[in-house]
Amino acid sequence: MIQSFQDRILFRIVIVPVAIFLIAASIWTGLSRQGDPERYPNYADRGDAYSEQIIRNTVVNAFVGDENVSGSLIWTRGYPSNIAYDPVGTRRYHSQLGLQVEIYKVIAKFRGQLTEANSSILFESFRLMNCLIAVCILYIFFLTLLSSRVIALLATCLMSMSAGLALFGANLYWTYWMMFTPLLTLPILLAGRTFLFILMGFLFGLLYFSVRYEFATTFALMWLLPVILASTKTTTKPIWVGGAGFAAVCVSFLIAVAIHHYRVMQVEQVAFSAASRYVFENVGLRIASLDRVPFPMSLDFFKIIAFRMTENAFAFEDIFSISRFLVVLLTVVMCLFSKDKRSFLILLWILATYGSWYVFGYQHIMQHYKYDAMLFSATWGLMFTFFVCKWVVSQTSRAGRILNQ
Repeated sequence: MIQSFQDRILFRIVIVPVAIFLIAASIWTGLSRQGDPERYPNYADRGDAYSEQIIRNTVVNAFVGDENVSGSLIWTRGYPSNIAYDPVGTRRYHSQLGLQVEIYKVIAKFRGQLTEANSSILFESFRLMNCLIAVCILYIFFLTLLSSRVIALLATCLMSMSAGLALFGANLYWTYWMMFTPLLTLPILLAGRTFLFILMGFLFGLLYFSVRYEFATTFALMWLLPVILASTKTTTKPIWVGGAGFAAVCVSFLIAVAIHHYRVMQVEQVAFSAASRYVFENVGLRIASLDRVPFPMSLDFFKIIAFRMTENAFAFEDIFSISRFLVVLLTVVMCLFSKDKRSFLILLWILATYGSWYVFGYQHIMQHYKYDAMLFSATWGLMFTFFVCKWVVSQTSRAGRILNQ
């Protein structure tokens, strides 16, 4: 009895943290090799070197540059054809607030003087930190759902091989872990802490939109998933809770936009109306244009979607790969034939959340095909992992009952 208890303590305080670190390190090092730099030389960070270089260059410029050293993100001269840092000819980039830059700069100051030469070590530590946060969030989520530390670790390990995390989990611009922050509220909802759920929706929403605006609709709808999953185990009306959480995220978006305007007004010394032109510089292109993308629901549109469905949803080079089409098919089948009352709502949530950015950010997601991996992993990939691991738990329990007979 005592030995069993000690083994459990050992598992919790040693094995679980070590496993979490190893899973995070596998994302950080690109162990699944879904974006191998040797095969994809334009993606040095495995997903989107061009966007991440904005963050790197802005942090370095704050320490060693003479131009635009504070107040906004920067584009260097020659960007994006040349993404290397250049202290001369920088331009301010106001389409995002880029709060993560301020956090990175504060941490960098504790290490002493940052230079272009020693910055790579610091940035790699930031990238590992992003991976660790993402893995911790996913582990907590799966542990809450599946009530098994071993299965939760296996589920988190499988998610680490999803295309979204493999390509973008470490990225300093995307800080992909923020997309999963709503999952942290599941144990809070199960404990009946509705107000705390709404408060976290506001705070995490403010954090998310202070970093970037991309996938805003996807992030907002992510807050409905914990409500759906907790709906059968709480007495609170899910429609009210989900609506309140969604509204809190929308309010946080408006406040983040207002803060963004104020910051641009300070940096550029312009009025509010002029600041809007900086803040919403790319909105018209991303939301209300068809620049370099096919017309929605056209033949070319369906050709692109069909091609994306052939891309990997989960993969580990030379060992296994699962296409997005197969994940969609299996997830739909598991939802339709599941006895879980939440399954149909989960399927509707997946369709709405994954598809929302194809509606509200059509030009953006159609032009940047690799970004679909982030949407897919956070919706189809996440729920596919849940249903598969839930089935494993049920089969394990069934086998245990048979052995005990």
